[in-house]
Amino acid sequence: MKTLKILVADDESMLRELISMAFGEVNGHTVVQARTGEEAFNLVMTQSFDLVLTDYDMHKTGGKMTGIDLISKIDAHSMINKPRFWLWSGTLTNEINQQAQSLGAQVIEKPVTVTELCDRLARLIEDSKLEVVPL
Repeated sequence: MKTLKILVADDESMLRELISMAFGEVNGHTVVQARTGEEAFNLVMTQSFDLVLTDYDMHKTGGKMTGIDLISKIDAHSMINKPRFWLWSGTLTNEINQQAQSLGAQVIEKPVTVTELCDRLARLIEDSKLEVVPL
């Protein structure tokens, strides 16, 4: 199985830890965590990622950037290997859904189980020509 480098951006520390454990420790991927969109953007500018999983609303940790803002900002930069994007939200609206999809992001509505996320990740690896970023 291919191993990926994944960035998880969410203001909920327990969710970041749970996803990190499921994707990293259990499935062998490298997982990096960010508490805000700003922190996630800085990480993407200094490291290569195969996948960015971001929450839409990360205000609890003082972040001013939404997940859509993060994806847009990353997308605006010329990068050789742009990551895939997953945007998740517990307050998904048609507008958020349309914005995310127009940026090429897959949209995931919370609540979602870890098993569902791992299944999505396995399908992403299997169904795509995803080139793995060297670690």
